[in-house]
Amino acid sequence: MSDELRRIERGPTEGEVPEGFLVRVMAYTEDPNGTLSRVRDALRIVIESGPESHGTAAKLPDWFLAACAPEPTVEEADNALAAWRDDPIGHADDPWTAMNWLYCFEPDERSWWWWDATAIGEDGLAISVVVEGHPFGADDLRWLLIAAGAREVSVDA
Repeated sequence: MSDELRRIERGPTEGEVPEGFLVRVMAYTEDPNGTLSRVRDALRIVIESGPESHGTAAKLPDWFLAACAPEPTVEEADNALAAWRDDPIGHADDPWTAMNWLYCFEPDERSWWWWDATAIGEDGLAISVVVEGHPFGADDLRWLLIAAGAREVSVDA
């Protein structure tokens, strides 16, 4: 079992030190424990299978796939690329496709690694991720949390 998968399942071990900087991500949801469970389920699949493994997208949970945008046709992808060139910032909270989300987990694309998470109060989740530096790409984590049920996500800078 990888260290990250172990932390997804059980959190860091006592005395474990991150190899990088810890960043806190807050998510607000009607069901913190359910949202956290869904996030862990999706991450477990990607970490166990690897994002490049054939069929990883099909293994993702139904709730995640239902929240994702459909995969575009070639023509739609070309139009989206042209639109991106006009507005490269885009809209981070718009639904992602499953394949775009999985792409963020490829070894050369990753910018964060799971460290720990806990429910806070009636509607909060505090998630700690390890990053190598700032800024880092958090939009894939933000999308996962929204797809899992979060209504608001903020990343500490």
